[in-house]
Amino acid sequence: SHTYATANTYTVTLTVTDNRGGTDTIAHDVTVSGPTILAADTFGRTSTSGWGTAPTGGAWTVASGAANLTVAGGVGKMTLAKGVTRVASLTSVTALNSNTLLDVTVEQQPVGGGGLALVTARKSAGGEYRLRLSLNANNTVAVSITRVVGTTETVLGTVTATGVSTTSTLRARFQVQGTSTTTLTGSVWNASGSEPATPTITRTDSTASLQTAGSPALTGYLASTVSNGPITLDFDNLSVTSN
Repeated sequence: SHTYATANTYTVTLTVTDNRGGTDTIAHDVTVSGPTILAADTFGRTSTSGWGTAPTGGAWTVASGAANLTVAGGVGKMTLAKGVTRVASLTSVTALNSNTLLDVTVEQQPVGGGGLALVTARKSAGGEYRLRLSLNANNTVAVSITRVVGTTETVLGTVTATGVSTTSTLRARFQVQGTSTTTLTGSVWNASGSEPATPTITRTDSTASLQTAGSPALTGYLASTVSNGPITLDFDNLSVTSN
């Protein structure tokens, strides 16, 4: 077996040598397919209300407070007052199995409380799966995998990411795969470094209403105890591919 870096058509040659030194060769073209890009956004545009339209994935849908979501300087900005949640979704994209990668930067470190940056997969009428990054006031990052059904969010597991700080741009990967029992895998690391060989957290879930395709979404929240709000989260380099 051989792993190729990119999808393409490659010529594969097989040479057979017998025990007397005789050889023969045959060659065939092999077409290697890669994952399908469902959504991609590097925010290379300007918007003063909402995030506009991703180059791949369609228009961003903002639940409320569009003026608090802007695009400038090559990032999607989400400004959060204390106690406020903001959500942006790519509702024209649906997937059962997906691999989401993106960068998150906290422009101002929160004081007196923390904030959340959430990466959602399978957002539908049945609920959603989330990779939740808790951006703590002491600059550490707690990583949780949660499910949401109705108005109830259930934490499936939480770990503290090692060697990761909110003072750096964070890179997060959230992989969701399965049709009856879903495997949920999250990794978080400093964007200036390398992705860890072992995922930060992995959990499984078989909630019936979530075993269906749904949309990706990004969410921000700021605790009501934060004393130096509003706080702005910058999102960049979003990629959602089939898993």
